Amino acid sequence: MTPKALQNVKIELEQLRKLAGAVDVSELKKINEIIWDNEEELRECERRQMFDEHFVNCTRTIYRENDRRASVKRAINMQLNSEIVEEKSYKPY
Repeated sequence: MTPKALQNVKIELEQLRKLAGAVDVSELKKINEIIWDNEEELRECERRQMFDEHFVNCTRTIYRENDRRASVKRAINMQLNSEIVEEKSYKPY
């Protein structure tokens, strides 16, 4: 992780910690962990040039969890009356 990326993560983590008492961010954490784990698996598949069923399952998990994460983030933003709204627009699957 680059120093700039690490700085951004620390800033976001601090903001989330401030909100921890106001909203439940545990679901968001679980989703992020699933995405990160599957991203690591994809990178390992890419390194090994193994584009098998495991690769496909990891890919599908990532986009489904990304959709779920957007929904959870939207709910958190609504709960906090945030002016920030993350817009996602994909064709349904």
